Amino acid sequence: MVIKKLPLQDLILAVLAFNQEQGAEIAEMIEPTHFDSFLCEFARHLLGYRRRYGRPPSDQVLRDLAERSSCGNDEQAAAIMDRLKTLRNPDAKYVTERVDDFINSQQIKGILCEASERYEQGGEHGRLVSDIRAILAPAINTPPRTKEDSIMSVAEFLRLPLHDPEMLLPPWLEAESTTMLHGPAGSRKTLALMELALGLATAQPCFAGRWTPTRPVRTLYIDGELSPGQLRRRWRRFPILDGAPLQVLSRRWARSQGVNWPSLYAREGQAMLIELSHAIGPR
Repeated sequence: MVIKKLPLQDLILAVLAFNQEQGAEIAEMIEPTHFDSFLCEFARHLLGYRRRYGRPPSDQVLRDLAERSSCGNDEQAAAIMDRLKTLRNPDAKYVTERVDDFINSQQIKGILCEASERYEQGGEHGRLVSDIRAILAPAINTPPRTKEDSIMSVAEFLRLPLHDPEMLLPPWLEAESTTMLHGPAGSRKTLALMELALGLATAQPCFAGRWTPTRPVRTLYIDGELSPGQLRRRWRRFPILDGAPLQVLSRRWARSQGVNWPSLYAREGQAMLIELSHAIGPR
């Protein structure tokens, strides 16, 4: 196999699937539309994973993402995995150079868009070329980045080509974020989270109509404390709709069925949970 003849989208796919540093950086710059129709849906799931966790997925997660993106088409899922196998061990130096070129071009495009927007808002068109050259000069002549380069002004940070996280429940619950609900015993935290989970799964207003999700999302409710009977009694307080993308994991019920679920406080249990969350279907 001659790596240099692979399309750029395949090299980017390899970086997203297997590379730690470049994958995290490039995940912030591209969209699924950069890929052809065969890979577009898979790229959407893979980008979501990289943006959320900042690390390459395991082989099992890659298989899960391929199956989810193929909507039950086993042949298509197998074709995606075969494509990934050919990309697992490319020439590292060549891939790094090609992907670095792509990253730099995306950054330059962002700078050009910024300059164009400035002049559309009333800048002097006669100075457009000279100003763009001045803006591009640092990007073109920048030496290799170091840890110190990670520190920048707020204005520079705001110009980075980052994607804005999706707001799932305005104004406070975003995708790709971690939120903690805390309170004293007996303050109905469990019921509040159940209502929130049901609202997210159905996109119906929750908490007496105070907040409304922007769209229905597949939701997994996890309980590691209550007995199965206690958990079921609480869920019976809510109008559960058949077909709603709401699923539940009762650790105590699973263990009673012989499933060895480690403590969710331990890293092992958290890792298993992350793997499972990518196996329950599309977002």
